[in-house]
Amino acid sequence: MKLAFTNRDLPAVTALLDTLELPPTPSRARTHLLAALAPAIETFSQDEYDLVRLYAQLGEDGSPKVNGDGTITLQDPGKASEFHTEHTQLLSEEVTVEFTSDKAALLLDALNASSQCFTGDTARALDILATSLEQANDTVAGS
Repeated sequence: MKLAFTNRDLPAVTALLDTLELPPTPSRARTHLLAALAPAIETFSQDEYDLVRLYAQLGEDGSPKVNGDGTITLQDPGKASEFHTEHTQLLSEEVTVEFTSDKAALLLDALNASSQCFTGDTARALDILATSLEQANDTVAGS
């Protein structure tokens, strides 16, 4: 089965997975999902870095100069809109990862049975993860 996420959601979903308190069997499923997500996260990180390098002022070592507040300065401020559009497209790209239906079901059941409370960004990440697991399970059930 395939689980679908957007690049934008990968950091929040992995952060949620890292912090969930789960019993051993669903925890192992979580570990397998994190391993499945790792290549997608690495690809996204590299693509984002490459995009920033195209537009940002670069230091002597060829890496983007990062301002004290964590932002970058564009080489050509007139291309801010172009950079923003390309970055938004990159964030919106869908990535899929292979995951077994039994592990997805274990993880979804554990999420649904959890007594943990979620708010804000963590609740949003939970919704994204649960929706992806549910949609993948629905796809498998409908096959």
